[in-house]
Amino acid sequence: MNDFLKSTNQVADAYLALRTRVVDLVRSQPVSARDAPVPHCPAWTAGDVLAHMVGVPEDVLAGRLEGVTTESW
Repeated sequence: MNDFLKSTNQVADAYLALRTRVVDLVRSQPVSARDAPVPHCPAWTAGDVLAHMVGVPEDVLAGRLEGVTTESW
């Protein structure tokens, strides 16, 4: 296997492991936990972080990258 494919597989494996951990964590919490403030992002709630974690890959896969380096994106 070439280095690019090996690296790509490592990234995919890490993403899948992280996804599993996040899904398990979210499912183990009451719905009200989404309103909890995030200590390092005081303007965000746990729900905002989760939406960000889902929305960014969705936008990347859909090719919606205009303004990617801006605050509003």
